[in-house]
Amino acid sequence: MPLPPMIQLLPPSAVTVVFRGLLTFCFNGGTSCEVGVLNEFFTGQEHDFLFRKWIKSPQCPREPKIFNKPVNTFELRVNKPLPGFDGVFFFGQNPFVRTGASNHRNDFRWMIDFESDLYSAPVPKKTGKITPRLGINKGVFYTHQKTLSKFNGVPSSGSGQIKLGGGSVAEVMAANIYLAAGGFVEIIIDGVPVDTLSPTTGTSFQVDVFNLCDPSPHPACDFLPAHPTDKRKRNDFYMYYNAVDLSGGLEEYQLMAVLPPAQATPITGICTRPGEHSTDPAPCGPAGFGQTFPFP
Repeated sequence: MPLPPMIQLLPPSAVTVVFRGLLTFCFNGGTSCEVGVLNEFFTGQEHDFLFRKWIKSPQCPREPKIFNKPVNTFELRVNKPLPGFDGVFFFGQNPFVRTGASNHRNDFRWMIDFESDLYSAPVPKKTGKITPRLGINKGVFYTHQKTLSKFNGVPSSGSGQIKLGGGSVAEVMAANIYLAAGGFVEIIIDGVPVDTLSPTTGTSFQVDVFNLCDPSPHPACDFLPAHPTDKRKRNDFYMYYNAVDLSGGLEEYQLMAVLPPAQATPITGICTRPGEHSTDPAPCGPAGFGQTFPFP
């Protein structure tokens, strides 16, 4: 399926969904988005799925509400969207060239898309590797924060075309949901409604969907982005290939920082807990499959 329509407006919204970590984005054109959670990791680099809500009135509270982990599916069902935002869109401004100087910092296309940035074709997938899955029926998807570090997609064999061109990549993705008067968002977990987001004057919401590796219990997730030989020590991008079927002869691409990498910068503009920090220059960010819907 194609990507959703591009929209060149990104006004502030009363509901923002923030995506961090090993997540996959698949779009059914402009009608819906499926965000999958990668669930297979290597020992010592396990990632933790987190689904939570912040109520800002207007500042971020001290702690968010933590939702139970879905078994199979969860959903953000938008009711009464604002006219003009009744559908799924991505934010962007043309021209977009990953290594260009005029790209908008929030352009959706900073996110690495396997089926356009790396392979230029649909990629075969393994089943059972992407779950639970989040469905969203309205929203404008965009990059909240890209890396300062630059990256190449390098074939594992060491020969062949290098992709990404030494440009930045998305580290934190987000989606703005725009509601008309009286509009609201239902949060549904495994078919059961568990919460409702009803913005009011002075109150807005942030919903987090995270799948990150905390170095505290997993020291192997304290990555060494300049490691010359071991992909497992540079960043966790290689784990996406747990869900990609390479048996037909596709070559794996490794995400390699262009040296010297930039230092990690704080994540700003969203609610965060103390100790939550940027993963640049070893980004743990979402990836896309822009010609696939749904993920198998």
